[in-house]
Amino acid sequence: MSRFTDKMYYNAKTSTKGMVTGEPHDPVRHTWLEVHERARRIAGGLAAAGIGPGDAVGVLVGAPVEIAPTAQGLWMRGGSLTMLHQPTPRTDLMVWAEDTMNVIGMIEAKAVIVSDPFTAASPVLEERGVLVLTVEGLLAAEPIDPVETDEDDLALMQLTSGSTGSPKAVHITHRNIHSNAEAMFVGAKMDPDGNDVMLSWLPCFHDMGMVGFLTIPMYFGAELVKVTPMDFLRDTLLWAKLIDKYKGTM
Repeated sequence: MSRFTDKMYYNAKTSTKGMVTGEPHDPVRHTWLEVHERARRIAGGLAAAGIGPGDAVGVLVGAPVEIAPTAQGLWMRGGSLTMLHQPTPRTDLMVWAEDTMNVIGMIEAKAVIVSDPFTAASPVLEERGVLVLTVEGLLAAEPIDPVETDEDDLALMQLTSGSTGSPKAVHITHRNIHSNAEAMFVGAKMDPDGNDVMLSWLPCFHDMGMVGFLTIPMYFGAELVKVTPMDFLRDTLLWAKLIDKYKGTM
Protein backbone atom coordinates (compact mmCIF):
# COMPACT_ATOMS: atom_id res chain seq x y z
CA MET A 1 0.00 0.00 0.00
CA SER A 2 1.30 3.50 -0.77
CA ARG A 3 2.16 5.66 2.24
CA PHE A 4 -0.55 8.10 1.16
CA THR A 5 -3.42 5.60 1.18
CA ASP A 6 -2.05 3.61 4.11
CA LYS A 7 -2.00 6.67 6.38
CA MET A 8 -5.34 7.96 5.11
CA TYR A 9 -7.10 4.67 5.88
CA TYR A 10 -5.37 4.35 9.26
CA ASN A 11 -6.42 7.86 10.30
CA ALA A 12 -9.98 7.19 9.11
CA LYS A 13 -10.19 4.33 11.59
CA THR A 14 -8.42 6.04 14.51
CA SER A 15 -9.22 9.77 14.33
CA THR A 16 -12.20 11.31 16.09
CA LYS A 17 -12.10 14.27 13.69
CA GLY A 18 -14.24 14.78 10.61
CA MET A 19 -15.62 17.21 8.08
CA VAL A 20 -18.49 19.67 8.39
CA THR A 21 -20.37 20.51 5.19
CA GLY A 22 -23.67 22.17 4.33
CA GLU A 23 -23.10 25.49 6.07
CA PRO A 24 -24.83 27.88 6.46
CA HIS A 25 -28.27 26.24 5.99
CA ASP A 26 -27.91 22.51 6.65
CA PRO A 27 -24.63 21.85 8.45
CA VAL A 28 -23.80 18.18 8.96
CA ARG A 29 -20.66 16.57 10.31
CA HIS A 30 -19.28 13.22 9.18
CA THR A 31 -16.34 11.60 10.92
CA TRP A 32 -13.50 10.46 8.69
CA LEU A 33 -14.54 6.89 9.49
CA GLU A 34 -18.02 7.62 8.10
CA VAL A 35 -16.41 9.13 4.98
CA HIS A 36 -14.23 6.01 4.71
CA GLU A 37 -17.22 3.66 4.95
CA ARG A 38 -19.04 5.61 2.24
CA ALA A 39 -15.88 5.41 0.13
CA ARG A 40 -15.88 1.61 0.49
CA ARG A 41 -19.39 1.53 -0.99
CA ILE A 42 -18.36 3.83 -3.82
CA ALA A 43 -15.38 1.55 -4.45
CA GLY A 44 -17.82 -1.35 -4.69
CA GLY A 45 -19.87 0.55 -7.25
CA LEU A 46 -16.75 1.42 -9.24
CA ALA A 47 -15.66 -2.22 -9.25
CA ALA A 48 -19.09 -3.24 -10.56
CA ALA A 49 -18.72 -0.65 -13.34
CA GLY A 50 -15.34 -2.10 -14.32
CA ILE A 51 -13.19 0.67 -12.85
CA GLY A 52 -9.89 -0.64 -11.52
CA PRO A 53 -6.16 0.00 -11.12
CA GLY A 54 -4.74 2.55 -13.55
CA ASP A 55 -8.12 3.80 -14.76
CA ALA A 56 -8.68 7.56 -15.06
CA VAL A 57 -12.06 8.95 -14.03
CA GLY A 58 -13.44 12.47 -14.40
CA VAL A 59 -15.51 13.88 -11.55
CA LEU A 60 -18.25 16.49 -11.96
CA VAL A 61 -19.56 16.82 -8.41
CA GLY A 62 -20.18 20.03 -6.47
CA ALA A 63 -20.78 19.03 -2.86
CA PRO A 64 -17.65 18.36 -0.76
CA VAL A 65 -19.61 15.79 1.27
CA GLU A 66 -19.79 13.72 -1.95
CA ILE A 67 -16.38 14.62 -3.37
CA ALA A 68 -14.42 13.30 -0.35
CA PRO A 69 -15.76 9.70 -0.42
CA THR A 70 -15.73 9.69 -4.23
CA ALA A 71 -12.04 10.58 -4.30
CA GLN A 72 -11.17 8.05 -1.61
CA GLY A 73 -13.28 5.41 -3.34
CA LEU A 74 -11.35 5.95 -6.56
CA TRP A 75 -8.04 5.61 -4.74
CA MET A 76 -9.35 2.41 -3.14
CA ARG A 77 -9.74 1.06 -6.67
CA GLY A 78 -6.24 2.21 -7.69
CA GLY A 79 -7.69 4.78 -10.09
CA SER A 80 -6.91 8.44 -10.68
CA LEU A 81 -9.20 11.42 -10.24
CA THR A 82 -9.64 14.51 -12.39
CA MET A 83 -11.98 17.23 -11.15
CA LEU A 84 -13.58 18.58 -14.32
CA HIS A 85 -14.18 22.30 -14.77
CA GLN A 86 -17.75 22.92 -13.65
CA PRO A 87 -20.48 24.61 -15.73
CA THR A 88 -22.37 27.54 -14.22
CA PRO A 89 -26.04 28.45 -14.84
CA ARG A 90 -24.81 30.80 -17.60
CA THR A 91 -22.64 28.20 -19.31
CA ASP A 92 -23.53 27.08 -22.83
CA LEU A 93 -23.71 23.33 -22.21
CA MET A 94 -22.84 22.49 -25.82
CA VAL A 95 -19.64 24.56 -25.71
CA TRP A 96 -18.82 23.18 -22.28
CA ALA A 97 -19.40 19.63 -23.53
CA GLU A 98 -16.97 20.07 -26.41
CA ASP A 99 -14.29 21.46 -24.09
CA THR A 100 -14.97 18.70 -21.56
CA MET A 101 -14.81 15.99 -24.23
CA ASN A 102 -11.36 17.29 -25.16
CA VAL A 103 -10.29 16.92 -21.53
CA ILE A 104 -11.89 13.46 -21.24
CA GLY A 105 -9.96 12.40 -24.34
CA MET A 106 -6.72 13.93 -23.05
CA ILE A 107 -6.86 12.07 -19.73
CA GLU A 108 -8.30 8.94 -21.41
CA ALA A 109 -11.10 8.81 -18.85
CA LYS A 110 -12.92 5.49 -18.58
CA ALA A 111 -15.94 7.18 -16.97
CA VAL A 112 -17.27 10.42 -15.51
CA ILE A 113 -18.92 10.55 -12.07
CA VAL A 114 -21.72 13.11 -11.86
CA SER A 115 -23.94 14.47 -9.11
CA ASP A 116 -26.05 17.55 -8.36
CA PRO A 117 -26.00 20.31 -9.40
CA PHE A 118 -24.49 18.98 -12.63
CA THR A 119 -26.82 16.08 -13.50
CA ALA A 120 -28.18 18.09 -16.45
CA ALA A 121 -24.81 17.50 -18.11
CA SER A 122 -25.25 13.70 -18.00
CA PRO A 123 -27.29 13.31 -21.22
CA VAL A 124 -24.92 15.66 -23.03
CA LEU A 125 -21.97 13.44 -22.09
CA GLU A 126 -23.81 10.17 -22.71
CA GLU A 127 -24.75 11.33 -26.23
CA ARG A 128 -21.03 11.55 -26.88
CA GLY A 129 -20.40 7.99 -25.72
CA VAL A 130 -19.15 8.73 -22.20
CA LEU A 131 -19.88 6.22 -19.42
CA VAL A 132 -21.65 8.35 -16.79
CA LEU A 133 -21.91 7.12 -13.20
CA THR A 134 -23.73 8.87 -10.36
CA VAL A 135 -22.61 9.22 -6.77
CA GLU A 136 -26.04 8.05 -5.65
CA GLY A 137 -25.80 4.92 -7.76
CA LEU A 138 -22.26 4.13 -6.60
CA LEU A 139 -23.26 4.52 -2.94
CA ALA A 140 -25.92 1.85 -3.41
CA ALA A 141 -23.25 -0.83 -3.91
CA GLU A 142 -21.90 -3.26 -1.32
CA PRO A 143 -18.69 -2.03 0.35
CA ILE A 144 -15.38 -3.60 -0.63
CA ASP A 145 -11.80 -3.39 0.63
CA PRO A 146 -9.14 -1.34 -1.18
CA VAL A 147 -6.72 -2.78 -3.71
CA GLU A 148 -2.96 -2.45 -3.21
CA THR A 149 -1.45 0.81 -4.45
CA ASP A 150 2.14 1.81 -5.14
CA GLU A 151 4.03 5.05 -4.54
CA ASP A 152 4.23 5.90 -8.23
CA ASP A 153 0.60 5.13 -9.05
CA LEU A 154 -1.28 8.11 -10.43
CA ALA A 155 -3.67 9.67 -7.88
CA LEU A 156 -4.70 12.96 -9.49
CA MET A 157 -4.61 14.62 -12.86
CA GLN A 158 -4.97 18.29 -11.97
CA LEU A 159 -6.24 20.51 -14.76
CA THR A 160 -4.60 23.87 -15.34
CA SER A 161 -6.95 26.85 -15.68
CA GLY A 162 -6.79 27.00 -19.48
CA SER A 163 -6.60 30.80 -19.35
CA THR A 164 -3.68 30.94 -21.79
CA GLY A 165 -4.54 27.87 -23.86
CA SER A 166 -6.19 24.47 -23.62
CA PRO A 167 -6.09 23.01 -20.09
CA LYS A 168 -3.21 20.66 -19.37
CA ALA A 169 -3.41 17.70 -16.98
CA VAL A 170 -0.64 17.72 -14.36
CA HIS A 171 0.13 14.18 -13.20
CA ILE A 172 0.27 13.79 -9.40
CA THR A 173 1.29 10.46 -7.89
CA HIS A 174 0.66 8.95 -4.46
CA ARG A 175 4.30 9.78 -3.66
CA ASN A 176 3.71 13.43 -4.66
CA ILE A 177 0.69 13.79 -2.37
CA HIS A 178 2.47 12.12 0.54
CA SER A 179 5.51 14.40 0.16
CA ASN A 180 3.37 17.53 -0.23
CA ALA A 181 1.21 16.65 2.78
CA GLU A 182 4.14 15.89 5.06
CA ALA A 183 5.91 19.11 4.00
CA MET A 184 2.73 21.09 4.69
CA PHE A 185 2.51 19.43 8.11
CA VAL A 186 5.99 20.66 9.00
CA GLY A 187 5.82 24.05 7.30
CA ALA A 188 2.42 25.01 8.72
CA LYS A 189 3.09 23.41 12.14
CA MET A 190 -0.13 21.43 11.81
CA ASP A 191 -1.66 19.85 14.91
CA PRO A 192 -4.43 17.61 13.55
CA ASP A 193 -4.79 15.78 16.87
CA GLY A 194 -5.16 19.05 18.77
CA ASN A 195 -7.19 22.16 18.14
CA ASP A 196 -6.40 22.84 14.49
CA VAL A 197 -9.49 23.37 12.34
CA MET A 198 -9.10 23.78 8.58
CA LEU A 199 -11.70 25.89 6.80
CA SER A 200 -12.13 26.62 3.09
CA TRP A 201 -14.54 27.75 0.40
CA LEU A 202 -12.18 26.97 -2.49
CA PRO A 203 -13.62 24.81 -5.30
CA CYS A 204 -12.37 21.24 -5.53
CA PHE A 205 -11.37 21.67 -9.17
CA HIS A 206 -8.75 24.11 -7.79
CA ASP A 207 -5.54 22.41 -6.64
CA MET A 208 -5.50 24.09 -3.21
CA GLY A 209 -9.20 23.35 -2.80
CA MET A 210 -8.80 19.68 -3.71
CA VAL A 211 -5.37 18.86 -2.28
CA GLY A 212 -4.68 21.45 0.42
CA PHE A 213 -8.20 21.66 1.85
CA LEU A 214 -9.77 18.26 1.22
CA THR A 215 -7.19 15.55 0.52
CA ILE A 216 -4.68 16.66 3.17
CA PRO A 217 -7.17 16.91 6.07
CA MET A 218 -8.63 13.56 4.98
CA TYR A 219 -5.09 12.11 4.91
CA PHE A 220 -4.19 13.41 8.39
CA GLY A 221 -7.64 12.97 9.91
CA ALA A 222 -7.82 16.70 10.69
CA GLU A 223 -10.99 18.65 11.45
CA LEU A 224 -12.32 20.34 8.29
CA VAL A 225 -15.12 22.79 7.54
CA LYS A 226 -15.77 22.96 3.81
CA VAL A 227 -18.26 25.19 1.99
CA THR A 228 -18.65 25.84 -1.72
CA PRO A 229 -17.67 28.94 -3.72
CA MET A 230 -21.39 29.61 -4.33
CA ASP A 231 -21.99 29.69 -0.58
CA PHE A 232 -19.16 32.19 -0.22
CA LEU A 233 -20.37 34.37 -3.10
CA ARG A 234 -23.85 34.58 -1.59
CA ASP A 235 -22.37 35.90 1.65
CA THR A 236 -18.69 36.90 1.61
CA LEU A 237 -18.77 37.35 5.39
CA LEU A 238 -19.65 33.65 5.73
CA TRP A 239 -15.96 32.70 5.80
CA ALA A 240 -15.31 35.00 8.78
CA LYS A 241 -18.47 33.82 10.53
CA LEU A 242 -17.42 30.19 10.17
CA ILE A 243 -13.87 30.89 11.36
CA ASP A 244 -15.45 32.35 14.49
CA LYS A 245 -18.06 29.58 14.89
CA TYR A 246 -15.63 26.67 14.44
CA LYS A 247 -12.49 28.39 15.79
CA GLY A 248 -10.73 27.93 12.47
CA THR A 249 -6.93 28.03 12.58
CA MET A 250 -6.01 27.29 8.95
